Amino acid sequence: MKINWAPHWLRQNAPGGKTYYIIRRADPMVGLFSNYIVFAGHIRFALANGLLPVIDMRNFPNAYLEPKLLGKENAWEYYFRQPFDISLEEAYNG
Repeated sequence: MKINWAPHWLRQNAPGGKTYYIIRRADPMVGLFSNYIVFAGHIRFALANGLLPVIDMRNFPNAYLEPKLLGKENAWEYYFRQPFDISLEEAYNG
């Protein structure tokens, strides 16, 4: 299995501000533990590169989110907490 490390970075405007690493999956129909393993790899990558990882299963279709809830709820948070308790709002607006 090959993991795509292409990041989606959001940077704070202030110099020296936080850099968030938004983690998502391109394939919406994968299993929960497949997500867990891939996301764990991305979290490790983010930490090794001084980035703050945030998992986004709210804005991208996935098997754990009903279509009517797309953009409203983060399916990751049905099962797990964010790695550093950083909300998607903070990451996207930071």
